[in-house]
Amino acid sequence: MLGKRSFKQVSWLVVAAMLAVIVGCGGGAGSEGSAKPPASASAGGSPSASGSPAAPEPITLSFWGPTLATNYTPGIQDDPVAQEIERQTGVKIKFDAGLGDAQKTQVIIASGDLPDIMVVDNPDNIEPLIKSGSIIDMQPYLDNAPNIKKYASKAMQYSKFMYSGGEDKLYVLPARAKEEASPIPTGYYGTFLRWDQYKSIGMPEIKGLDSLVDIAAEMVKKYPTTPDGQKVYGLYTWLEWGNAQGYAQPVMALIGQQAVDTKFNHFNYKVQDNAFIELLDDRNAYWRGASMFNRAHRLGILDPESFTQKYETANAKGKAGRVALHFYQWDIVDGNATLNQQTNGKDAYVMLLPEDTAEYPVADDRAQPFGFNTRQFVVSAKSKHPERAIALIDYLYSQEGTRTILSGVKDTHWIEENGVARLSDAFKNIKTEDPDYKSKTGIRKYDNYAGLPTMPDANGKELDLFQDPELLSESYNEATRDYLKHFGQPSELGVYTMRKNKSTINAAYASLVSLPTDEIKRIGSNIDAYITKEMPKLIMASSEAAYAAQKEKMFADIRGMGYDEYKAFYEAAWQKALTDYEQF
Repeated sequence: MLGKRSFKQVSWLVVAAMLAVIVGCGGGAGSEGSAKPPASASAGGSPSASGSPAAPEPITLSFWGPTLATNYTPGIQDDPVAQEIERQTGVKIKFDAGLGDAQKTQVIIASGDLPDIMVVDNPDNIEPLIKSGSIIDMQPYLDNAPNIKKYASKAMQYSKFMYSGGEDKLYVLPARAKEEASPIPTGYYGTFLRWDQYKSIGMPEIKGLDSLVDIAAEMVKKYPTTPDGQKVYGLYTWLEWGNAQGYAQPVMALIGQQAVDTKFNHFNYKVQDNAFIELLDDRNAYWRGASMFNRAHRLGILDPESFTQKYETANAKGKAGRVALHFYQWDIVDGNATLNQQTNGKDAYVMLLPEDTAEYPVADDRAQPFGFNTRQFVVSAKSKHPERAIALIDYLYSQEGTRTILSGVKDTHWIEENGVARLSDAFKNIKTEDPDYKSKTGIRKYDNYAGLPTMPDANGKELDLFQDPELLSESYNEATRDYLKHFGQPSELGVYTMRKNKSTINAAYASLVSLPTDEIKRIGSNIDAYITKEMPKLIMASSEAAYAAQKEKMFADIRGMGYDEYKAFYEAAWQKALTDYEQF
């Protein structure tokens, strides 16, 4: 851990991150040395003779980070949302975004040739950027950043504690800080099945993960192809974003676990009591997920491309309605738009959770007082326009900027009536009517760059106007209304909140876990590479006996890879994080 700890315990090993191609990203390089804070009072331009601020000079800033929420062409974006950001800030944003290219990430960090603004999604990458002088201290620029100061006070306190080496400098700005836990009207984690198909097989009770797989198998048996003849699978996954995303995260929220180590998610904790769960524990989400996928494989309903496909391929299958069971709300949005068109509103993916027992304390609300340490803004020391970069980030941290990202352009996609925001009639149903709405409008295309989570504005309206309860009620198609009637709830959120067994995530704890030493990184990387090689064999085991034998082999092999030292580090780091949290 940095801050009150020495930088020496963190190495220059740059780990895989959800970052993208280098070509076209270095547009921020141009001036030598560290950027200087602005001398003027406004990053938007000098006051005119009349006393009002002059329009900011149009510029282009390069922006690099996690993937956009839809397929896109690298370079300057020209969708309506990007145009509105330019209109408000005077900045054309040259985007390059992608996932999981560790080698190119290492090259760009080692070279120091950064884009103007970078969203870093792996905390391990921060220390090399600081030590090389590649990023600026943002603190001197905050006089002209009222939204950052208003909404990110604890996130800034956390950043200085973790990364400034005791110098009280703000090198990193985590996004989406939210001090109070709150659910979102449409849950981001859960289990989602097609309602009409589920009813057609008799609405069997969902007793747990095994029965979910069995239900998916029944649905695939009855509906083996899409209307246009494409094969349907019960489950799928993808490994482009790492083993944790592929194997563990589909079930994490269902069983009430969250990651202790944000890189590999090898070690988890129980959300309800913060109990540490080691990797070699049958309860760990890795093995719960593996068991689920193995059952799907043995029933012949697991997408055989799960171990090799990229997210783009997987997403296309989901969008086409080729998968029966999903685990993320964001993974069914496009599929629901397709279904709505194909069935004239008579079918939809809906949240159908396992039985309401202590084994499934589904986590669906979250507090993140320090923001996400996997969504952290930095500004290049070589940027010619650091004050404009901070001004752009400040816009993204404003309610106006976040609403633009989540809800679109004012007076086009949404309007105000008597000062109260609502979606315009022409666009309020766009999510269900047009599977390609993100690329066409820019709405939610830039989710990974919003400074704030959705939250109520001064009139109680969510920044994400698509989450407005009244609108959601109006936008429900026939299938969703029937689903809600069955559960006696007015909204999808109500189906979650009616549960007795549920849990709330506090993302702050894992944010405070010490960054690993060189040796711990080496052990973790070796274990994860081993999982990459051996987990497909486990999932494709042809019988329970073969599965048990492969799992026993994996446990033994992992123990021989320095596992005890690895576990001891993270177990101690977790306990220290719980203690450190008290000072905030």
